[in-house]
Amino acid sequence: MIQQTWNSALLKSTEYNPETQELVIEFNNGKKYLYKEFDQTKYDAFAGAESKGKHFLAEIKPKYNDTNTVKIDENENN
Repeated sequence: MIQQTWNSALLKSTEYNPETQELVIEFNNGKKYLYKEFDQTKYDAFAGAESKGKHFLAEIKPKYNDTNTVKIDENENN
């Protein structure tokens, strides 16, 4: 598991699991999303980007949909 805190206007932190190819992004507004089928190459490109927010908006957000993105609701009672 790779955990990072970012100095970004949009993103607060990420957790990446290369074994399951899952990326969790926590936004500065407190919302969290899980991105499935996120391989190491995609994570390396994101982590190496000069602007994490711009990379997210250009390369991640438009390419992921309801089938491979899950909103994580930490207040949800199961």
